[in-house]
Amino acid sequence: MNEQLTNDQARAKLPPEQRYQPKKRNRAITVFQWAVIIIAGTGFVYKFIEYTLSVFASGNELVNFAITPLVMYISVAIGFFLLFLWTVLRGDYKDIERPKYRLFERELEIDLRSGNVENASELTSLPLPKN
Repeated sequence: MNEQLTNDQARAKLPPEQRYQPKKRNRAITVFQWAVIIIAGTGFVYKFIEYTLSVFASGNELVNFAITPLVMYISVAIGFFLLFLWTVLRGDYKDIERPKYRLFERELEIDLRSGNVENASELTSLPLPKN
């Protein structure tokens, strides 16, 4: 009967060059990312307010026609923003490389449990991380 391996035990059987090493976040990329988000968000809000004010300007007969698209537009924008905020708060963007290595580690664990592979050095499908 094969022994049950935990993810850490399966990872330990990997050769050192195939083990996953998390990368450090580059501060410049993080600053650039937030700058783009803030600038784009500000532009979006400005254009939305400008459009809304032009629709509701006095003497404009488009108010009844434009109210439904405005409500839908705001609802969809808020929904997408909340989804984005939820994924950021969950930490989905902290280490986007980790899931692909976790997939191969689980494959190794299954192969070791089933007896298809004696040791991890027999596996050639594992990608080598670039450090």
